[in-house]
Amino acid sequence: INDKSTAHAFIADGATIDNASSISITATSNQTLHALTTSVQGGAAAIGASFTRIAIGNDAATDTYAGIGSNVMIGQGSGSVGNITIQARSRISATLDTFAMAGGVVGLTFNFAYADITPDVRATIGGGTRINSTGAIRVLSGTDHYARTEVFGLSVGGLAAGLSLARSNLDATVSAEAGGQITADSIMIAAGHNVDPLTSQAIHQAAGGGIRGAFAVAEAPAVGLVTSNASLATATSTADAVAAVSAGAVLNVAGALSVRANGISQSIAVGRSISVSLAGMGLLNSRAVASGTNKSSIGAGARISAGTLLVQSDGIDHADSDNDSTDISGLGNIGFSFSKAEVNPTVTARIGEGATVEVTGTLAVRANSIADGDAKAHRTGLSLGLDFGMIRGDSLVTPTVSATVDSSAANPTVVTAGTIDIQARHGSPVSVSDGTLASIDTAADLLVTAGEHGLVTGDSILYSPEGNAPIGGLVADRTYGVIVYNDTTVKLGAPFQGSNVDDNRDTIRFASQHGLSTGDQLEYGYLFTSGASGSIGGLSNGTKYYVRVIDALTVKLGTSLAQVTQNLKSFQPGAVDAASDVITLASHGFTTGQAVTYRGPRSATFQGFAVDDAADKIAIGVA
Repeated sequence: INDKSTAHAFIADGATIDNASSISITATSNQTLHALTTSVQGGAAAIGASFTRIAIGNDAATDTYAGIGSNVMIGQGSGSVGNITIQARSRISATLDTFAMAGGVVGLTFNFAYADITPDVRATIGGGTRINSTGAIRVLSGTDHYARTEVFGLSVGGLAAGLSLARSNLDATVSAEAGGQITADSIMIAAGHNVDPLTSQAIHQAAGGGIRGAFAVAEAPAVGLVTSNASLATATSTADAVAAVSAGAVLNVAGALSVRANGISQSIAVGRSISVSLAGMGLLNSRAVASGTNKSSIGAGARISAGTLLVQSDGIDHADSDNDSTDISGLGNIGFSFSKAEVNPTVTARIGEGATVEVTGTLAVRANSIADGDAKAHRTGLSLGLDFGMIRGDSLVTPTVSATVDSSAANPTVVTAGTIDIQARHGSPVSVSDGTLASIDTAADLLVTAGEHGLVTGDSILYSPEGNAPIGGLVADRTYGVIVYNDTTVKLGAPFQGSNVDDNRDTIRFASQHGLSTGDQLEYGYLFTSGASGSIGGLSNGTKYYVRVIDALTVKLGTSLAQVTQNLKSFQPGAVDAASDVITLASHGFTTGQAVTYRGPRSATFQGFAVDDAADKIAIGVA
């Protein structure tokens, strides 16, 4: 079975979209294939053979593609464009089962089953494209891939011989990339192999079902006067997950920009053999390879302006090779059992040479890897005469993990950030939390997760009640900021520093998008996290305040819901009498002595690279 089908959804090169409330581009491939082969041979000379192969992948085209082409103009006219989501999803399940038997004076059976899963899954924004979005942009590419081959071949006869060969191979390319010039409130670029790119959860946790990966099982039992049998099982998982901002791209982001590449490579190879004979020979060889590649990057020469920037790659690679043979003979037997596990992952996070990065909050460049290889070889030999056996197990684990900011004298990289976090780790548990809550402390407003959450203060989470009634005070499917208490406990909120407070305007301006809504209730607690000290004038520790949202980065606090939800009063400059300092405002509803805040016309700042001199336009984010 050769499946070369493709699924494409895209906006073509050179297209123009001036106005849209939102844009969603989704390409989905859902391929489920099952091959079953059975054969029975009998006679004086019974000889049988079977060959089964499932191949999924198109070398001549991208298998699953969602994207915006090159030189596309979006939101560049008089209208506006809201949220933009580009998502490529590939779900593949391939199973092969082979059952064969040959019996006679001479019984020979030879059986082969191969599964090769090699699709190309891509979500992209092409070079030369210009986008001005008032909302969030998501470029997501993800896979849900499973391959299992199982071969069972029984031979019985005076001369009995069998060969069982099973091979499963997962080698997808998963890519999410954004280029061109983009202005948006937030941008997420994420690629995940057997990981949900949106939540970074393992796909079996996000979508349900068992663990995904490559699985191969080969069994070749033989019974006869003279026997010869071999079982060969190979499972490989070597997918590439790549998330990137293209070289030379220009991104202006008011809030968070995240670039994440996550992959889980699981391979299990199992060989089984049993022979009963007067004289026999057997071979078991199982090999498991888990060597995924996960790369996240900001391309060379890219120019980034954002509230926060996260460039992160996470890889989990596990290879398990296991074989077990039992040989029983009258005169003699020779048996070999070889098991090998190879784990050679590459996990990198990188900011390319010559990039310009300006971040008001945290810049994080992180690469995390867990690699594990298990090789187990077993043999039992029983003989009235001579038994010779050899077993060997090899486990090779050689990960490459790096987090770098590249620069050179000829092409220097310029980084400006509130805080910088660069780390490459191997062997430390990579957080792929399922997001389950173990308990809720309503008195202290604490959420306790079932396992270590892996979050840091300032991260954002998406609250989903999964069909249950929402927790009081929370809104389903809304994003909240996180304040970390310990490894398993968080509060929901928006952290800020004293320098974020504008005393003249009585406002708080966060370094990144706060995610709050007018009417939200916040508890001010300056001693919640270590290192915080000293209260801000006018605020009391432990007191709850209501929020009025000014913009995506700025809020004002009030002591009552009515105070923050009352309608604003606006007036034109002509309503002001400069001589008497009187503002004429009909039905204003104010009282003498009441404090008010005046907000004049907005001002905005922009970087030089936000200027499009060819079109005489300036890309400006949130004012």
